[in-house]
Amino acid sequence: QWLAGSGKNLKELQDKLDAGEAMMGFELKDVQLSAAIDIQQVKRSGRNVLGYLRAGEQPSPQMLVVGAHVDHLGKGSGSSSLAKDDEREGIHFGADDNASGVAGMLEIAEYLAGQKAGGQWRPQRDILFAAWSGEELGLIGSSHFIKSFPAANDGAAAPAGQAAKPAEAPSPAAAGPHGAAPPSLYPAIAACLNLDMVGRLDKKLILQGVGSSGVWRGEIERRNVPVGLPVALQDDSYLPTDANAFYLRGVPILSAFTGSHSEYHTPRDTPEKLNYDGAAKVSRLMALIARSLATRDAPPDYIAQAPPKSGTARAGLRA
Repeated sequence: QWLAGSGKNLKELQDKLDAGEAMMGFELKDVQLSAAIDIQQVKRSGRNVLGYLRAGEQPSPQMLVVGAHVDHLGKGSGSSSLAKDDEREGIHFGADDNASGVAGMLEIAEYLAGQKAGGQWRPQRDILFAAWSGEELGLIGSSHFIKSFPAANDGAAAPAGQAAKPAEAPSPAAAGPHGAAPPSLYPAIAACLNLDMVGRLDKKLILQGVGSSGVWRGEIERRNVPVGLPVALQDDSYLPTDANAFYLRGVPILSAFTGSHSEYHTPRDTPEKLNYDGAAKVSRLMALIARSLATRDAPPDYIAQAPPKSGTARAGLRA
């Protein structure tokens, strides 16, 4: 009955679909449908875990964020699980996604804290180390942090000895439903470094968000000299990870990623499959970049990019 007004035959359509051919949709003419949907709202709590490495006795006007998401999918098959039928009730261990990133973030924190305590390094900016919650559900933890950040409305303080300047506006993609872009957090947050799935280094480390600032290519080249990692640089800053929440608020980002694999979002993402030497090298490179960013006189510049013409950020996929 639905197809009658469109001149289509259900069996013919089904035969084509069964053959695996790509088919375009079409309008169902003179058809009206109604539905009743009951939604039960479920509220749960998560926690971001944050730690500061202070540059001095008082908070600095600017800070650098080094983060990794601490959540994964848990037990059983959720909406984003790619588990096979015989493993759907298993624990999704998340060794690569994202225990590897959290381990890297902690290694960076230990290294830089040791450098500062030993007098080998004198940072000019505080560093916030963050284990984000709720990333898999839509960047919830990092987005909450950004919304509650004290400088969210123009309170970005200038570095000592400099006049305050208006923060550069975020990309138009960050505009809200009424066209007004949310306030920039730059330069109060000078940059965001992100580690998400860095435990399966094979051929190259992928560094994403390089187009968000003009300093990244030079920083990566210089800091990689003692590490020697093969790297692939990607300009796109609209990423399905916590760094995206910062970029949409005017903050330069750099996100480390060693690539997807067949164990992604399945119970097979287990520790024995990780490349530990590779993960250590990734952490060292990101630590050296963080060390440099916290020392340099001026924060990295922010470059706004046009949003992708297709695709949807993970943060927009939840009801």
